Amino acid sequence: MADVNMKIDRYEGRVDELNAESKEATKKKIESLREERKEVVQKYKDYQDSTEDNRKEAKEEFKKSFDDFKDGMNELAKMFS
Repeated sequence: MADVNMKIDRYEGRVDELNAESKEATKKKIESLREERKEVVQKYKDYQDSTEDNRKEAKEEFKKSFDDFKDGMNELAKMFS
């Protein structure tokens, strides 16, 4: 997950390349992704701590949150392309 932080930081460093309207949207997206990352980490911890009874549900919740995060990172990348 450390490399994910580096990617987010790299994009944050490039915000000045964008026009004013895009800058604000990008800053909001970056903050949103940082919060989502925290949620993904927590879901992963929940999955690791889950019992046999709720492991499948915890795994599905983690997978969904991780997929949402990946989609968000892809959206951020598109803002710079």
